[in-house]
Amino acid sequence: MKRLRRHFWTILIAIGAAVLIVLLALIAFGVLTLPGKAPPTVTIARTQVQIVQGTTASGQPWFGPSVFNITGGANGYPISLSPGQNFSIWVILQNFDTQSHTLYSAQSLTPFTLAKTIPTLPATVTAGQDDAGLQLFLIAPSTPGSNLVLYVTINAVGPG
Repeated sequence: MKRLRRHFWTILIAIGAAVLIVLLALIAFGVLTLPGKAPPTVTIARTQVQIVQGTTASGQPWFGPSVFNITGGANGYPISLSPGQNFSIWVILQNFDTQSHTLYSAQSLTPFTLAKTIPTLPATVTAGQDDAGLQLFLIAPSTPGSNLVLYVTINAVGPG
């Protein structure tokens, strides 16, 4: 009986060792992963756009409201990014004036960095144009954070 019990434990330990070796091999080859913390992210809750602009003869701003927010699931918000990741957003403008106007510059507030725009600024939005797209290429902050607001200012009144 003692001998049977000893064989039982030897077989049990051998099976356990074999299972452990197989699991370690699967982890080493990336088939299995260990649970861990989710990687840190930068989460943008909304984008606030401010347009520095003049008014039409009737007193209406050239491009509509001077400040507006881009939010909601239909627009892809909240946006989750890796720290330091490059990303882009679109701002679609409509020129309500009977004259063309120029977008001279754009900037973002820290902790975001504006890398470039397409089209390159300055760019002209023709009179009555209702689909002037401005794509802003940005860099997310290097440190994680949540519920951040991306503030963007577009200058349409000229340098200085």
